[in-house]
Amino acid sequence: MTVFLLGSPLFAAVSPEPVLFFNRAGIKTLKERVASPAYKPTWDPILAYADGVCDPGSRHYADPVAFVEAARNTKEKNLTHMFPRRLSGWMETLSFAHAMTGKKKYKEHAIKLLHAGIDDAIVNVVNGSIYAGVRGDMMRALAIGLDYFSPLMTPEQRAPVVEAARKCMESLAEEFARPDSQWHAWTVPHNFSGVTGGAAGLLALVLREDFPDKSREWLGMAETIVLNWLDAAFEDKGANIEGVDYMQYGLGNALMLAEALARVEKRRAIIEHPKLKMVSYFLAMQILPGASGYEARNDSRYDSDRGESKGTGAPFLLLLASGFNDATRADPLAAWLWTQSRRADKNLMQIAWHHLGVEHLGSQVKSPAQLIPAPYGEHFKKRGLCVWRTGWAKDDTYFAIEAGHYIPVTHNQGDKGHFTLYGLGQRWAVDVGYGNNRDPKGRSQTVTHSCVLVDGKGQALSGGGLGTDGDVLDYINNNAFGYALIDAKSAYNKNDKDMPGVPVTKALRHAFYVRPSEGVPAYAVVLDDIEEEGAPHAFTWQMITWETMQVSEKDSGTFVVAPSGGSSQPRMVVRVSAATGLDLAHAPLELAGAPGIDPLKYIKLTATSQSTGNPRFAALLAPLPAGYRHDPALSVRKISQGTLVSIEWPGRIDRILWNGDKATLMNPVKPAK
Repeated sequence: MTVFLLGSPLFAAVSPEPVLFFNRAGIKTLKERVASPAYKPTWDPILAYADGVCDPGSRHYADPVAFVEAARNTKEKNLTHMFPRRLSGWMETLSFAHAMTGKKKYKEHAIKLLHAGIDDAIVNVVNGSIYAGVRGDMMRALAIGLDYFSPLMTPEQRAPVVEAARKCMESLAEEFARPDSQWHAWTVPHNFSGVTGGAAGLLALVLREDFPDKSREWLGMAETIVLNWLDAAFEDKGANIEGVDYMQYGLGNALMLAEALARVEKRRAIIEHPKLKMVSYFLAMQILPGASGYEARNDSRYDSDRGESKGTGAPFLLLLASGFNDATRADPLAAWLWTQSRRADKNLMQIAWHHLGVEHLGSQVKSPAQLIPAPYGEHFKKRGLCVWRTGWAKDDTYFAIEAGHYIPVTHNQGDKGHFTLYGLGQRWAVDVGYGNNRDPKGRSQTVTHSCVLVDGKGQALSGGGLGTDGDVLDYINNNAFGYALIDAKSAYNKNDKDMPGVPVTKALRHAFYVRPSEGVPAYAVVLDDIEEEGAPHAFTWQMITWETMQVSEKDSGTFVVAPSGGSSQPRMVVRVSAATGLDLAHAPLELAGAPGIDPLKYIKLTATSQSTGNPRFAALLAPLPAGYRHDPALSVRKISQGTLVSIEWPGRIDRILWNGDKATLMNPVKPAK
């Protein structure tokens, strides 16, 4: 480590005031807050964790020596994604614990960990890494550590930490100054930008006294990175081009910076960004009915607000809900989402950002239906994501399908045209979640999605920096039904690196979501118009369902999917038709996992047609409430105008006229008595 003399400018002006979450004057208020019964459930786990971090006998003990040894003996990717993030969480917890209790052990152990964290084995790899997000993790750790512990360190203790911080900032600034660098090209829409830009701004704020001139430049750079990310990675209606998990990861640091900038510098450019103000709408359309988790598409999990105590995010919904602590700008939809979906993990920012008012606001909103006009549905065009829902209660349903263009370096999977369906308290047709690798049989590929395989092969290889393109050619949302027409031909043919997939000549998918009426529950119909030249081919229609479902095969082309628990449970009837005969099968789908990714098992339903041309799959997905006695029937027949797909319910027949790239839901008819 570099040793500095006492005359160094680094010791010239140590600010006695933390700025990121609170100042010294605010500590008294925070102490009163953590002593109150309302905050005890949040505060007690934080303090217990802080004790464990300092206790060699605890499973939570953070051993500075082992920390460095592990860093020196691990692979770069693991290093960059693990150590700075853990250090950030430790700094966060120990600084708050010391501020509230004054106990010496928290300060002493924090300083030891901070020095371990700036070991060359970590800092040099971080600054030389193309993993831009991990540089944000490190800068956040340094920012939080220096913000609170600077005046509590000796000059000799503080100097190497400031030097490590300077190296991180200068390395980023040098890259940012180059017009051809990743900060002006390939990482702009990636969550890396929110993570890194946000953390760089936090560190620039903390270093204002050490580098008065440079810190202003660094702060402007950081704010620009975040604003550029919001422009590139979000669309006007709030959807992020990556999955919900990565959106939250990027927003964590970015909104920590936004809150601090508004409070310390009176700068509100990030807070006032119009796309940021729509994020709560996007999440409201993505949350599962009657549940706390969000849709797991595109390398996400069935997860909620990632404001946990591990240093990987911030309770950003809390900030959006409170209007960044501005009562006149409170967002009631974000408040509802916060009260509905926050994690059980406790985070000090829940205390520092005083969320009781948000709890009250959230309790006033019984459902997003109070704030979002019906019919509930949206086409998030930049993502290519189409969603429809009946509402947000447990008995409501939600149907979605996606086919967007790949933006290089962002997360992507071979799932163009993949559909999901939730409702009645169940996960019927699901997404397998996080993959981000190129395993041909892994979570990122078509084989693990509700799409069609041709001779066992799917869309071109995706994940781990590869991606494919799809298009939404049409979208309808009205009081009677929703409709999307998906073109996945390009995704089957090749990926963005021209690696081949399946050379299909057509891959159109029509998706209907029929809203409930006249005693008929909501249901979906999926029609596949896919073909490959040459003969014969085995076309396999797939649907992925939840691990705990019981699946049975009935008459030709019919699956019944039901949760365990007997006849009092809801069920979903899945009927599949094809131009030629079908072979049905279902089997557990076991996928390699990653730490924290659960569940790892699903069930895959398949219907295979041996066809010399186009199998023309027609599939009915009908979730039926408990006690609903009649299973709908599906029939498909040729008529002069094309193909007539009929779904027969008691007292009503719904019909779809299907002719190639045209599919029209016709007025229902009453069956002859």
